Amino acid sequence: MLEVCVDSLASAIAAEQGGAHRLEVCGDLAVGGVTPSVTLIQSIQQHTQLPIMMMVRPRAGDFCYSAREQATMYTSIEMAKKMDLQGVVIGALTPESKVDKPLITNLVARCQGMEVTFHRAYDVCSEHRDVVQFLIDSGVNRLLTSGRASTAMAGSEHIGSLVSSYGKDICILAGSGLSAANVQELLRTTGVSEVHGSCRSSDSAPDTSEQIVADVVRLISDYRHKK
Repeated sequence: MLEVCVDSLASAIAAEQGGAHRLEVCGDLAVGGVTPSVTLIQSIQQHTQLPIMMMVRPRAGDFCYSAREQATMYTSIEMAKKMDLQGVVIGALTPESKVDKPLITNLVARCQGMEVTFHRAYDVCSEHRDVVQFLIDSGVNRLLTSGRASTAMAGSEHIGSLVSSYGKDICILAGSGLSAANVQELLRTTGVSEVHGSCRSSDSAPDTSEQIVADVVRLISDYRHKK
């Protein structure tokens, strides 16, 4: 399936019209995405029918959060629950670039009834193999990763090893650099069942391209039928 990352109503509508299966809604993708506004979430809910995963990231920059920022994350999760979203996307690291296990444990505990994705903080943490088992044990449903590389294709070997080792217990969601030109190769080399991208025509394009989404969805379907 295809999850499209959006930060505007126009992008959300284009993703749905192109055939996307799920949205990750963020604010300001130019800085990697932060917690979106309530107004944006409500607008997308009113104009689309797709399941929504909401980014919970109080600010741009690193993933090491102060006590006040952590409190904001808890509040955002409660907001997501009240809005009946499918789930949230979280991630947090310590000053040593290790996964902040106490914070993640507490965040996941607040998410009962919702899905939880751990985002690409995984790709910059100083540990990785043991972390995946921790995420599984904590109740995280999905790990978004580029395979600890700049793009998912560049990290495809690592992503494939995650699928082989942990794919029965956690969904590995491959993301970064996804396009119609590489989606079938990414599926073939990694074995993932879900992929993630913004599906814009260029890095400077303001919104998701309906045509690119449609092309990616078609190629995913073609690959599945060929298998």
